[in-house]
Parts: sequence; structure tokens; C-alpha cells
Amino acid sequence: MDALAQTRGRRSLRTTFAASIFVMVLITAVSLGVVSHLGARSTTLAVSHTVVEQVAALTEARTHAYLDSPRRAASLVAHQLAQGAVEQGGGLEALLYYTLVAHDELAMVSYGDERGAFTMVKRLADGSLGTKQIRVTEAGREVRWRYRAPGAEVGDILREEVVADDPYDPRARPWYAAGREAFAWTDVYLFYTDKAPGITAATPVVREGQFSGVVSVDLGLRQFSEFLAGLEVGQRGLAVILDGAGHIVGSPDPGDMVREQEDGTLVLRLAGESTVPAVAALAPLLAADPAARTARIERYSSGGEEFLASLLPIDIEPDRRWLIAVVVPEDDFLGQVKSMNRRNGMLGGTLVLLTLLASLALSRHISRALQTLVVEADRMRSLRFDQAVDARSSFREVYQVLDALEGMRTGLRAFERYMPVELVRLLLERHEEPRLQSELRRVTVYFSDIAGFTTVSEQVGPTEMATRLGDYLGTQTHVIQDEKGTVVQYVGDQIMAFWNAPLDVPDHARRACAAALDCQQVVAHLWEDEQEAPSFPTRVGIHTCEVAVGHFGSPDRLYYGAVGDGVNLASRLEGANKFYGTWILVSEDTRTELDGEFEFRWLDRVVVKGRVKPTALFELLGRKGSVAADTLAARDRYEEGLRCYFDRDWDGAESALRQAAALRGDDQAAALFLERCAMARVSPPPAGWDRAHHMEKK
Repeated sequence: MDALAQTRGRRSLRTTFAASIFVMVLITAVSLGVVSHLGARSTTLAVSHTVVEQVAALTEARTHAYLDSPRRAASLVAHQLAQGAVEQGGGLEALLYYTLVAHDELAMVSYGDERGAFTMVKRLADGSLGTKQIRVTEAGREVRWRYRAPGAEVGDILREEVVADDPYDPRARPWYAAGREAFAWTDVYLFYTDKAPGITAATPVVREGQFSGVVSVDLGLRQFSEFLAGLEVGQRGLAVILDGAGHIVGSPDPGDMVREQEDGTLVLRLAGESTVPAVAALAPLLAADPAARTARIERYSSGGEEFLASLLPIDIEPDRRWLIAVVVPEDDFLGQVKSMNRRNGMLGGTLVLLTLLASLALSRHISRALQTLVVEADRMRSLRFDQAVDARSSFREVYQVLDALEGMRTGLRAFERYMPVELVRLLLERHEEPRLQSELRRVTVYFSDIAGFTTVSEQVGPTEMATRLGDYLGTQTHVIQDEKGTVVQYVGDQIMAFWNAPLDVPDHARRACAAALDCQQVVAHLWEDEQEAPSFPTRVGIHTCEVAVGHFGSPDRLYYGAVGDGVNLASRLEGANKFYGTWILVSEDTRTELDGEFEFRWLDRVVVKGRVKPTALFELLGRKGSVAADTLAARDRYEEGLRCYFDRDWDGAESALRQAAALRGDDQAAALFLERCAMARVSPPPAGWDRAHHMEKK
């Protein structure tokens, strides 16, 4: 018998409720309007105050975060210059260039010294990075521009220009004077070249106790205006930011920040000069409290309409204060209340009492049916599919819902194969819907890949390969999940996983290493009873770092994963195994979080493609007590050779590395460093050698 036939003869829950509620609503409908009229306005206004205050607080947090980036960038560049890491010329240009690459929200990074020499890297209109350099010699000064294509490396110069009559002197600029003593912000001003509003962070460079120059970082404010334009404050609300002098330094309309004077020059626009009447009407409020020391909510009129304004002062630095103003028409919040009052009329509290009495009479009759729904829905929410749905009920609608839950159970069981089930449970427990968002978390990222997979694929038919790859990925996934890891992605034969998200895993680095070793054991015994079965040797890369973890993708198609430089590094480590002839590589950050449970070999110091910072590589050999004595002895000789190599002791390095190779047999890493020693004898590394191998391939 089909589900439709089984519902016949059952009473309709909708009809039972509708008949009872209809009588009660007829008696009590008039009284509800009173409650709506008395409470809706005050409640809505209270909510509106909360909304504008929250938007102001959000804007404050975003402003501080936006200003923190140039502060950190300026301090980092100044530190490098103070330490003597780079000098004027190509090294300085590269430092400024890659600082701008790493901070795409910045407009310009520059350094000027007491002689008037100046190096600047600037983001141009087409997205490329151009360099302006002023050299000061005894023969005079030379001003040169270098242009590159968008995305080019610092050395890929498209063209150069020498400017003969450029009078620019950094020492005469406000940022140079502001940054001579300590870190400082300039007032908001129009940039020299772009004539666009911005602010400059400046900090001194003091080398060996002597002031040598000032580093400046320009931050354009038009980009921040895009954030303000994206805020939803009611239907017509907006947020603006004003400096201490009342100039508009952030607005949803960037054109409202600058005005043209009669002589054609551009200046910052005051709030009272705004093209938005509601913003211009703020000027009297600001005049009443020019210091703007306290946050407050103001109610005012403009153009015959009432507005709410949340005024929130924020301290940019001890003697510099800006003001966030969130402006919303009151009718954005009260419009629906007025419409509801017109529709509902006079209502009273009698409806609540009569509805309560009637509900008590009905609840006894329907509680068992509803309880069944609650129990089965709770099973769905907890993703417990071990029991079939109990579809017994005397109500037709309840029966249909229970039958639908049984179908949902089947669908959810299929769904959990495409998404980490722990993540789904966590979202359900928090009553959250997946949306585009992320959070910074320290995780241990894990990448694995099958060595020689292309060759194996050519030897095995597609149907058999799909089955065997499924077995392989399934066994690897079980091992990772047993160690509380989250498998987030399969790309062909590659697995991406991480620990400590979405659930907290305090010992995530240890568990990732344990999973890597266990996965190697599982692969070694996979299909061991089949003589002609393919081999799936697996390489693994592990790195511990802070990345953005959350939901990514598009609004209608999400995936859970992690994004950040650390993810790329973990992937590079997996690929580096082929270069060194190893199977499991971990980063220095992962190694430092472990307490001695595992045996490692310090393998190399490298700069992987896409990064500039060196990192130490370690080969994970196994758990303590399980690694052969010859392997450990070879490890010790290898690391001794590595230290000699970094100390430029080529004889000592070759001797130790040859001993390591003899103990371990086919040691590709030892052979690699023997080749490096031979090359170093012929062409020794330069004086500024960073002791790192720069890997040009992924």
C-alpha cells in the first residue's frame, strides 16, 4: 500500500486546529491591536537604537583593522632598514615592492633619507606596481620611474623613465616631519599624484642610534568607502567617518569626500558641505560637542524627516580622534509598525487568555503526535540514522511529516558523504546556517598525494582505478578521522585535511604526524594479498599555522576549508618529498609543537616557491622506539653534515654526508647535498647567504 493510500481515513491536523483557532480569533481579534500599538513603537525604536549602535561598533572595528595594516607594514620595513638588512638600491626596492604585494589594500610604500634620496613603490591605476627613485650624488640628483606589467616580479621592468624636472623632496613632505621622532599618522590629505583622499603612516629609521630617514605607507580611503557602501542600515541608512576637523574621510559615495574650489583646486569636503542632506544636517550636532568625547544617539530632522544618528568617537592615536556617524531615517524602522497598526486595529489581551485555554484543551489530544515529531526531528538534527522513523500517528499530516522525515533520513545519509559530518552537527547544534564567513584559527594542515599516480592510471582501467582509488581514499580518511582530523577535499588522488577545526583539537600537530605514519602503514598493506595489485606509495606534507578557516565559495555553493599562505606551504612540502626522496615532510612550525614522541631528521632550510621567508624542513622518520638504529645513526651524520655545510665547512660536510649515505643506502637528500658541496667549492655562496635553498618549482 502506497503512502497516499495509508493517509486516507486519518483526521486532518490542519482542520482540527483551524476550526478551534478560528473561533478564538473571532472573539479576541479586536484586542490584539491595542497590544501591537502600545508595544510595537517603543520596541522597534529600542531595536533601531541597537542596530545603529552595532553598525557603528562594526565600523569602528573595521576602521582600526584597516589602519592596522599600514602601521604593521611601516614598522616591518623600518625594522629591516634599521638592522641594515637592505640598503638604498635594488634591495630596498624589492623590500618595498614585496611589502606592497603582501598588502593589496595599501597604495604606496616609500623611504626617504636625510640627503633627500627617495625610493617609492606605488600601486598604479592598472594594478601594476611602479617605482620612483631619487638618487642624490655629488653630481646632482636623478629621478627615475620604473614601470612593470600587472603581476610582474620586481626585476621584470617594462620600461624606465628619467624625469628631468621633478622637484619632489621627501624631507619637505608632512609625513617626513611627522615621522621623524616616532610612529605617527598624518592628517587626511589629498595624495600628491592621484589627488585622492588618503592618510599616511610614518615611522623613523634609527640605525646604530642615528636617525637616517623615514618610512611612509599610504592608505587610500576610497577603498574603505566600499566597505561603508556595503553596510545595510535599514533601507536608506548610511555610515560616514569624519576627522577631527569635520572633514568627510569615509563615505559610501567616494565623490562626497572631495570638492572642487572656485580656483579649480581640490580639497576635502566638510560634513556641512555634504551632498547628502542627512549628513549635512549633522553639522549642528557636531558643533555642540566638537571634542566628540562620548558615544551618543541623537535624533534630528532634515528635509522634514526624522533621523537617528549614532555618533561614536574613535581614537586613531592619543592626540587624533575621528568620529563614526551612522544615520538612519526613523521610518525605516517604524514604517512597518504604522502599517501594522492600520491593518490590525484595536486588539486586546483577551486573545492571549482564550488562546491559552483552547490550547490546553487541544494539547492533551495532540501532544503524543507532536512528541513523535520532536523525537524524530531531534534524530535528524543529531544526524543519528541508526533507527528507522516511527511513522505511526492518527493525524494525516503528522503521518505525512514522519514519512517525509524517513525520506530526509535517506537523503542526509547521502549528504554526509560530501561534507564533514562533525561540521554539520556543529552547525545544527549552534542553529547556524552555512554562509560565507571564516575565522582565524591555528591548525595543522595535511596534504597527501600518490607518487607516480599518472603511471599507475595508464596501467589500470578506469573502472578498476575508480574502485581502487575509492578504497585507498576511504582507508586514508578513516585513519585521519580516527585521529580527530577533518578531511575537507579530494582532488584526484590528493587529500587535504586539517586538525583543530571545526572542533578544538589541542594536540593537533601530534595527531597529524601520527595520522601520517599510520596512513603509510595502511597503504603498505593495502591489497597485499593480490599479486598484481597496483602500488599507491604516498607522500605527505604537514604544516602548522594560522589560517582563515570557514565556508568559502559562492553564496549558493559553499565548501568548508582553509585559505592562507600556510595551506600553500603544506602543499609545497608534500611536493618537496619528490625532490628529497622522502615520504613525510613537516615544517619547523609543526616540529616545535611536538614533545619528543617522534623521530625527525633535519632535512634542509628552504624558501619554497611563492614565499620569501626561509623555513626548516624535517623528515618524519617514525615514532620513538620504532626507528632502526642505522636510520638514526644516518640521521645524526646527515645533520652533522648539514651544520658543516651551513658553516661553509665543505670537507666536514662531505665526510659526514658520505657516512650518512653509507648507513642509510639510497639517501637522495645526502646525495643532493654532496652535489651542493661540490658546487660550493667551485662557486662559494655570497657573503649575504641566507643558508636556504630557493625552490623554483612547486
